[in-house]
Amino acid sequence: MSVNRDPSKIVSCLRPVLAEPTMSLYDQIMRFDYILCEPLSVQITLDRKHRFDPKQSKPLGYFHFKFNSQLLDIAKDSLAAATVMMLRDGDDKSADNVARILENIWQVIKQDVVQSISISLQEIGGRRRAKDDE
Repeated sequence: MSVNRDPSKIVSCLRPVLAEPTMSLYDQIMRFDYILCEPLSVQITLDRKHRFDPKQSKPLGYFHFKFNSQLLDIAKDSLAAATVMMLRDGDDKSADNVARILENIWQVIKQDVVQSISISLQEIGGRRRAKDDE
């Protein structure tokens, strides 16, 4: 399947996630981009930005998703990994404690998630209206 990477169809409005540096001269970034097609789809862009010479920066790869269930699987795995990282040796690893930790995480990230959804919907709607006016 060919993925449309026409820049006019890509909306990048979410904050990129900066990974831990693995190469001294590059920052490694993961970004969620919306692709304006029917139906709306999402690509994850793995990008490498050179710290001193932007000409050496280039995307490393793209992962394209047509179904929200695929992205929810990423969200579930990310949340599970973050929770495991929060549990330290000696912590209570019972189901009740894990559920409490998950509830605390949700309370911390909920407002950011709601704001990101609002910004995304505004950006996508604005871009689509602009296209319709052309």
